[in-house]
Amino acid sequence: MINSISAELLKMRKSSIVWLLWLTGLGLSLSIAVIYVWGPESFVTMGKNPWTKYTNFSLSLFSMIVFPFFVLLLTSSNILLEHRSNSWKSIFTLSNS
Repeated sequence: MINSISAELLKMRKSSIVWLLWLTGLGLSLSIAVIYVWGPESFVTMGKNPWTKYTNFSLSLFSMIVFPFFVLLLTSSNILLEHRSNSWKSIFTLSNS
């Protein structure tokens, strides 16, 4: 498993995909922080734990906005990398177990 992950990271080394993924995660965190700074009363109510509302909001924002693009980006980048290196033959010979 570790060898497979390191091989994929080695193939993506010269690509901007890794930077795009890091910037997406940072952008999501910063957008939630800006929303909190502009309107903290939407997150914090007296007598309730604010972390549950913060976690639910961040997970729902991630699942609606970022996750579909994340899956699309990873799928297309994997196909592009395999097409560039002409290694489709090795993918078809791998076992499915």
